[in-house]
Amino acid sequence: SQSPCKTSPRGSIKKPKLELSILEKQARAIDYLTATALPMNIIGREKEKAEIIKCLFTGNALDQSKTYYICGKPGTGKTSVLNFILKNSPFAPTAKVHFMNAMTFPDIKSFMRKLDVDLCKERKVSHSDSYNIDVLSLSIQESLKLLNSPHIIVVDELDTFVSKTSDDITPIFQIPLFAPKTALIGIANSTGFFTNIAQYYENFPVLKRAQIIFDAYNNKEIVEIIKGKIEECFSDKQTVEQLVSEGALRYIGNKIGGTSGDIRVAFDTLRESLIRDVEARKEGPIEMSDAAAWMNKKYKSKTCTHIQSLPKTNQMIVAAIYMRSEGTQKTIFKFSEIYEKYSFLNSQMGLSRPSFSEFCESLHVLEDYGIIKTEMLHKNPLGSSVEIVSPIQEIKEGLEEIEF
Repeated sequence: SQSPCKTSPRGSIKKPKLELSILEKQARAIDYLTATALPMNIIGREKEKAEIIKCLFTGNALDQSKTYYICGKPGTGKTSVLNFILKNSPFAPTAKVHFMNAMTFPDIKSFMRKLDVDLCKERKVSHSDSYNIDVLSLSIQESLKLLNSPHIIVVDELDTFVSKTSDDITPIFQIPLFAPKTALIGIANSTGFFTNIAQYYENFPVLKRAQIIFDAYNNKEIVEIIKGKIEECFSDKQTVEQLVSEGALRYIGNKIGGTSGDIRVAFDTLRESLIRDVEARKEGPIEMSDAAAWMNKKYKSKTCTHIQSLPKTNQMIVAAIYMRSEGTQKTIFKFSEIYEKYSFLNSQMGLSRPSFSEFCESLHVLEDYGIIKTEMLHKNPLGSSVEIVSPIQEIKEGLEEIEF
């Protein structure tokens, strides 16, 4: 019989490629779905990529020192996209990159010290043992001037310096001012960070600076990124269908795209669902119920958590409000509408009709939790209104696990 092995042109035996089982694919995907890595080809973010490349590498951009801020909520691809550009742009080899994360430093001095040591090493000279911020600043400026070549200094999680230390952070922003061909790129979660630090530039109007904002991922982008990540791991599209159903993909995309837009949560959900399948020896795609079970357990909304921690009386009022809104577009109701629905629920459970005072007190509790807002409740309860301010879907999810 014929051997399944093939002979290469040089005569050596070439072993056939073995097909992985579903469980083996699940195990490999778990390892590959890290919480911080986008697919290598970076699906989407074309506008942001173009802006960063234009800012940094177009023409003689690095002949002029500048500061750029990349801002956006966590998990929107800020660091991954910048890393991709710095590693893959044809212009990138012309610049020396120093990539540093502010969360790894206890204070500004430690950050400046590390940058000074790295630059001195680049110059092949000994660094100072000083931790004096002025000495470090001068040493960094001197190194950048003497090197006289394009440098990109990236400070990830830059806004943590502001939140965890009372130190003056001006020295960081001054780095490009006294150094030719140097770009400082700060990555921050807060989109208001750029405005908040404007005070540091009041005395340096000549320093060029700009902000690039990363919006949260939408549901379609999240689905495409998940597919791209799995395809990248196995070099085929068939495995996507074997590991995760279309229903589960849509659920994850809609759930995360409608809330945080954090791609790391999507990867986290997929990985944890796969782990549960491997542990149960389940050889099949993740279904919507699998993803929903884990997400609801791990990432409950504040509204959901609040509702489930409320006394039964308050929970019943939330149920009455939800029932009044179900199937309609209404979010504002008369006090009497909610009271009557709540009284009806009480009667169905064999309970007595609640008093107005008890009902009003319960409404105040729900208002304190940010679930509803009332109008004129103190002055004229019967003429007042109740407005739903929490997302209806989150209210529904909060009620689903409650037994009345």
